[in-house]
Amino acid sequence: MTTPAIQACLDRLVTVWEQLPRETRPDGFWVAEHDVVHDHEHPSASPVIGAWYADGAGLHRRSPMDLVRFLHIQDGRLWYPDTPFIQKSPAFDRRDNLMHLIGIAHIGPTTESDVYYVDYQWGSRFGRAMLFRYHPEDGRFMGLADLWIS
Repeated sequence: MTTPAIQACLDRLVTVWEQLPRETRPDGFWVAEHDVVHDHEHPSASPVIGAWYADGAGLHRRSPMDLVRFLHIQDGRLWYPDTPFIQKSPAFDRRDNLMHLIGIAHIGPTTESDVYYVDYQWGSRFGRAMLFRYHPEDGRFMGLADLWIS
């Protein structure tokens, strides 16, 4: 079951994605829900406990293994293990030097009560990481700080 705070994080990501002009936004994006984000510079170091995929048809809950499989296939090492050069991934290739075909986002609680980490990377030059405070008494989701912007 998705908690109200995690749902607020998901809603925020979908809103940001939908506000982009259709011709420049990714076709969809994966969201990794992390247990507790201890290190804001390395959210992927925290265990993934949930996953979603969002596209024009809506937000779809997926298994964390679906996300892991997607990332594993896209990293290129499976297909080019002996190549010293990084292979371009079709999903993370750039469209108009701005956007990936598929975006990636991370969400999760932090060690501070009711503070949540949210980031997205829609392309090499379009990403952001933020901290939000969730107010459970009225469902407000208020920005606290930008951690990085690309």
